[in-house]
Order: sequence, then C-alpha cells, then structure tokens
Amino acid sequence: MKTKSLLVVCYFFMSAVSVQNIISHISDNAGAWVDLGTATVTKATDHEGVAVKGDVQNFRKLKITVRNMPITISRIEITYDQGDIQHLDMPVTIAKNGESEMMDIEGSDRNIKRIDFWYNAQDFARGKAIVNFFVRK
Repeated sequence: MKTKSLLVVCYFFMSAVSVQNIISHISDNAGAWVDLGTATVTKATDHEGVAVKGDVQNFRKLKITVRNMPITISRIEITYDQGDIQHLDMPVTIAKNGESEMMDIEGSDRNIKRIDFWYNAQDFARGKAIVNFFVRK
C-alpha cells in the first residue's frame, strides 16, 4: 500500500513539474515574432495592404522583411479594431532579402486589423518584392 501511495505522490509531483515547464516555456516565447501577413509588391500600384486575422493585441514592436528586391517604404498605417490609425511616416529602405529595424507601435490593448504601406513603384520596373510584417511584445 505504501508503494502505491508513493507512486501516486511521485506522479503528481512530476505532473506539477511538467506544467511549470510548459508555463515557463510560454513565458520565454512572449518575445517571439508573430507573422501578420504578406504582400506582393509590383509596379502596378504604390500602395499595398495586409489584412490581419486573429487576435493580435498587446504588441509593441513591428519588423518588416523583404524578399526578391529592395524596397523603400515611405509611409505605414496600422489600423486597430476600434478604427484608430497609427501613422508611421518615415522612409525606410530595406535591402533585398533583408529586414527593417524594429519600430515602436502603440499596440496596447487594441487588436491590429490591417497594415497599409506606401512605396516607390518605380523601383519595380522589372520584378516584384515579397513583404512580410511581424510583431512582438
């Protein structure tokens, strides 16, 4: 009987340790980058947007990656769930297969619903770029 009791106590102890490890792992990943979406940029227009799906709130940093061609983004607008819009008015040039520096955003308790951006369409006379947006807490 003592052996069964000891086994039960050991089982519950190991379960508690496993749960703590899972919680610790989730907390450690709180700073992981979350992919919001992708846009394909061509010379056809000077503006693209990414509709964001899901619960994307409490994020404080934005990063942009680019594949295939460099891009100069002149303006970014982040639309939140209540209709508030944050304007990021700054030219940022991102090299081919590169990424931007981290940018501060006003995420707070609001969900990000959409990211629109404007760029120099003349840069894409002979190609296209793939632009990804990432956020993190």
